[in-house]
Amino acid sequence: MKKFLIIFLSTFSIITVISAYIVIKRQGVESSYWKQFDTANISFDKFGIPTISATDWISATEAQGFVLAAERLWQMDLMRRKAYGRLAELFGTAASEYDQSKQKEDWIGTAALAAEKLPPMQKKHCQAYAKGVNKFIDQFPNRWGIEYLLLRTHPEPWSCSDTISILMLMSEQLSSKAGYELKESIWRSHLSPSWQKFLFPREHPWNKPLFGQASGKPLPLPKKSEWINQGNFKIEQHASNIVEDTDVIGSNSWAWKDDNKIFLANDPHLGASVPALWYALRIKISKAKWVVGASLPGLPGITLGMNQHIAWAFTNSGEDVDDYLEETVNTKGQYLRIENGAQVWRTPIEKEVIIKIRNTKSKTITTLFSDIGPIFKDSSTGKWYSRRWLAIKGDKLKLPIIELNQASNWQEFNTAIDTMTTPSQNVLFVNRKGDIGYRLSGTEIKRTESGLLPKSAINNNWTFPSPSHRLRKFFPAQEKQKTILATANQRIWVDTTGHHFADDAREKRIMEVLNSKSNITANDIQDLHNDTHSQYHKILLSWILQNNTYNNKVSSSRLSRWKNWDGDAKSDSKTFTEILWMENHLANLLIAQIREQFLPPEQKDTRYWCLLRRAWMLRILNLDDGMHIFGFEDQEVATWLVKNLLTTPNIRPHYFTNRWQAQHPFVGRIPIIGDLFRVGEYPQYGFRNLVKVENPKYGASMRLLWDLQNPEKSTWIFPVGQSGHIGSKHYKDFQESWHFDKTFPVFSDSKNWDFL
Repeated sequence: MKKFLIIFLSTFSIITVISAYIVIKRQGVESSYWKQFDTANISFDKFGIPTISATDWISATEAQGFVLAAERLWQMDLMRRKAYGRLAELFGTAASEYDQSKQKEDWIGTAALAAEKLPPMQKKHCQAYAKGVNKFIDQFPNRWGIEYLLLRTHPEPWSCSDTISILMLMSEQLSSKAGYELKESIWRSHLSPSWQKFLFPREHPWNKPLFGQASGKPLPLPKKSEWINQGNFKIEQHASNIVEDTDVIGSNSWAWKDDNKIFLANDPHLGASVPALWYALRIKISKAKWVVGASLPGLPGITLGMNQHIAWAFTNSGEDVDDYLEETVNTKGQYLRIENGAQVWRTPIEKEVIIKIRNTKSKTITTLFSDIGPIFKDSSTGKWYSRRWLAIKGDKLKLPIIELNQASNWQEFNTAIDTMTTPSQNVLFVNRKGDIGYRLSGTEIKRTESGLLPKSAINNNWTFPSPSHRLRKFFPAQEKQKTILATANQRIWVDTTGHHFADDAREKRIMEVLNSKSNITANDIQDLHNDTHSQYHKILLSWILQNNTYNNKVSSSRLSRWKNWDGDAKSDSKTFTEILWMENHLANLLIAQIREQFLPPEQKDTRYWCLLRRAWMLRILNLDDGMHIFGFEDQEVATWLVKNLLTTPNIRPHYFTNRWQAQHPFVGRIPIIGDLFRVGEYPQYGFRNLVKVENPKYGASMRLLWDLQNPEKSTWIFPVGQSGHIGSKHYKDFQESWHFDKTFPVFSDSKNWDFL
């Protein structure tokens, strides 16, 4: 009996494994099918990157919807559910709180309204895309993705509204800042005006805006009478996470032209995922009418790319389009408005929403809306706020990508970008002649006062200038025989109402490298994509070496390594790891003094977040006795940092702790089978303010290099693989090349393309 049981279990296990293997391999579409597709000819190269050849753009869009569904339907479905607040239907109570946050803002209703109000041509493409997606769903049952079989569910039909939901998710990643502004307001409410200006600066010493002039003045210090009397090193032990990482901004693009070369590079930085966010694609209407680049699963057209006339690149602009407006609410739950000089109390609109939850009963919640937007009570402040955010204004959401794909000159390009209201982007334009242009997409909201902090909701309105009056653009940009232009989320313009921008470290480094050479090659561009130099950390280490009194305890080899470090994280990863460790402890030490001095006990868990934190750090590093501001001597702080470093064992190398950790949602959540979705966790040398931005789950989402002089030599690389199916050889075949900085030609069959 025992022998029989062993044989039975072994046979059962083998059959189970074989069955699972067969099911996994039979996801998506057989290779033979593509020749039969009715609206286009679809072929794939050795990396699984398709070329869609169609007689017109609508047919190509329908084919694109089919291809993306065949390769990435589960990803698209998950993004749609994430936007709508419907994850708990698949994943149970763990996702119900997240779902409530989306349902309370009515993302479903916003997407439906936006789809209805699309311009006619955009709506036609949106519907054609949905038609292609649904064609795959209908024609290939049970081949949608192994995820559906494991969760015992099936995909719902795709709609134009669902495409809008993907756009809303992207806007959330790139323009949702009101929550951070609220955190800042909590700190500010307990700080004097001079400390507010110091800890939350609106300028950085490296700012060189494209529009307007930075003040050029040093960051003003807090009033001396308000400096910390006596700093306390011990409180840093309880403040290890008080300074919050600022990884929400980080993309690079730059254009270069000399007498015989024209390059445009782009490496947008977003949350890492498996499958990767972008999908490489070529669309060809004829040999002389085409577009290539990166598309977003769920959106028609190519978002970042090149056609036969032009190439374009995006980085996030930081335009402030997300405000929490403080409401005055009475005991009846009504909010206050002023009309014709008189107070008027209005009752919020109430809606009941049902949150469906897997394996348990549904939950009904009540949502509230003011005349501004969703209204809620914040637990951290105890105040009521309405949220005014462009991405939940349905009449502002558009899909201009198809028009952009067909643009042939600066005028047509601008017409397309004019309707790209959200997310707001810095857009670089380069044509085949080498003319370079810049423009800001978005709405350029006008306010009577800054929206960077919560303000009163009473009489607080936005106005929108017409597209023709948007002044933040220029074309062409000429500088003798050479033109260089770079955007890296730095300060682009100077205004009175403010926008969110990173410090200029990455743009500064890009421009330094490009200006240091008279003859830039494609290899130089690739190297710049992967640049890991940090001027800031070099400055900080120099300050520590100059001020610490513990050098006699530092080994000669380490001291020599520190003194000779050129700021490169990869060439000397030991030194970079050590300076990151010391920077983290220094930042937490100084902010801990502020928290202890000014914040009340009930707010001491509020983390400090500021995109321009290094502006005030550079200010005090350049002062004699700058640490006096925080109650310390320079020498004692530098010595404390070095001493702690030397007495802390087993500091793990940055490139190891920074290894790639993005995985498919099933990894670690579904026993055994979940591990089939796992990809490698390669070491990463980049960091948040380096040109090569890399964190475990955030960083470059692709690297594009458009060669406008010789388009056939253009290159690209993506982080994981094209396919979302684990049985495909293209599930992770890019990953090793990605982490070892290898790229591939965009055109595998360049003879079949007309490059004019």
